[in-house]
Amino acid sequence: MEDHFEPAGWALGLSGVAVLAGAWLAYVTGDVVGGVRTHMDATLVLGVLGLVLVGDGLALLHHGQQTIRRRGREAEAARLAAEEDERRRARETLRAQQQAQQQAQQRVERHDTDH
Repeated sequence: MEDHFEPAGWALGLSGVAVLAGAWLAYVTGDVVGGVRTHMDATLVLGVLGLVLVGDGLALLHHGQQTIRRRGREAEAARLAAEEDERRRARETLRAQQQAQQQAQQRVERHDTDH
């Protein structure tokens, strides 16, 4: 669902621009009758609707960008944790090898002193 925020934001924003263009067209094509421009109600409704759609589109784009950044931070944290885990395992393996080598050396020394 979160992957669709950015395309939905663009779609809403562009729809809002189209509605604003319709509001402008309603305003331009309206006649002035008795000092009052006709189609003014349509112009206002379309204008408000267009602004709402553009605002919602921008909000979705912003949310989509935040989601992308958050996922990037989470991926980086997971990568760092995996690297630290790998280093820890390497240290443990090295420590186990050193202990095994020390034990083998001690057995050889004990064997040499016994004979």
